[in-house]
Amino acid sequence: MYVEGTSNLVASGEDRQRLRDLLKTLEEKEKIAELLGAYLDAKQEAVRVIIGIDEAVPHMRNLVLIGAPARLGGEVMGSMAVIGPTRMDYEHTITAVSYIARLFDQILNETE
Repeated sequence: MYVEGTSNLVASGEDRQRLRDLLKTLEEKEKIAELLGAYLDAKQEAVRVIIGIDEAVPHMRNLVLIGAPARLGGEVMGSMAVIGPTRMDYEHTITAVSYIARLFDQILNETE
């Protein structure tokens, strides 16, 4: 798990507590794995954009999950996802997630 750009999440002093709560949640890798499992499934063929992940994790208010599964054959072996602000560049992020998920698929399936 990589965390990048966290300083961009703090626009004002009132965002500090929100950022602290979010980073604490991100440190709980099991919660993130559950979040990905809840929203990214084996039947999914393309990148999925989920707005409203705060329903599952309240500290992730105003954030979006953009993700795709990584497969070995037909079996999902993991997920590739970006969690970012609702004001992110969706087109660029969706393209990047799709590309990296396809690379994971190629790497996983070449070693069979």
